[in-house]
Amino acid sequence: MAHGPKGESMKATAVNSPYLTYEEAARYCNVERTTIWRAVKAGRLQASGPGTAVRFHLNELDRWMGSRNRK
Repeated sequence: MAHGPKGESMKATAVNSPYLTYEEAARYCNVERTTIWRAVKAGRLQASGPGTAVRFHLNELDRWMGSRNRK
């Protein structure tokens, strides 16, 4: 489970969906929303959905964070 500021646990969403919005994904990864957007644009992070309904699966976010830590 991801942790927010000061170590408190974060829930994925109110209904425990494995899909997160840009803002939720940024909080989950503890990065700025722009970092998420840049990773998508560069092809390093896969997003699902059309237009403003873009969502990120937790497994994809975990994969991306793991790849960032290997550098």
